[in-house]
Amino acid sequence: MNSTVTADTVLQRFKVLYSIIRKKLNIKTKVVFISIKPSLSRWHLEKIFIESNALIKDFLSREKNSMFLDVHTSMLTSDGDVMKDIFLGDNLHMNAKGYSLWTAIIQPILMK
Repeated sequence: MNSTVTADTVLQRFKVLYSIIRKKLNIKTKVVFISIKPSLSRWHLEKIFIESNALIKDFLSREKNSMFLDVHTSMLTSDGDVMKDIFLGDNLHMNAKGYSLWTAIIQPILMK
């Protein structure tokens, strides 16, 4: 995602993807969107990530069998900075500690 992308653009792209998913799958199929995550390498896009997540969450709140799952918040420190110890050396992809955070959030939803 480059810095010229806006939250509205992200929402429109998501709506296209969501429409494709809904056309391919039965409406009874639950769609769970995992929020856009923060990262050290893309911290300059954090404002767009926060706005995009809010717009997508709002959109999904009006859709049947859809859910927004926030992993973004769990990846931040109490000061609102991104955790530094949950990424590999590229500062984008998560290490085992990062995936452990995600597992604690995602697993209960998948086990329902």
